[in-house]
Amino acid sequence: MRVFDIRRRVFDTRARVFDTRRRVFDTRARVFNTRRRVFDTRARVFDTRRRVFEIRARVFDTRRRVFDIGE
Repeated sequence: MRVFDIRRRVFDTRARVFDTRRRVFDTRARVFNTRRRVFDTRARVFDTRRRVFEIRARVFDTRRRVFDIGE
């Protein structure tokens, strides 16, 4: 019975180690995906702000030209 108990404990320990490694891997993957999503979101925000800035600059130039023509 003693050998069986030792083998059972070894098996349980290996199973726990396997589960822990799998959880660590899953957590790292989740962290990586979250960081990638944050990076992509920041890039999208940056692009949107740049586009808004360009549109405002075009509107400003158009208004200036209209004003210059009107004078």
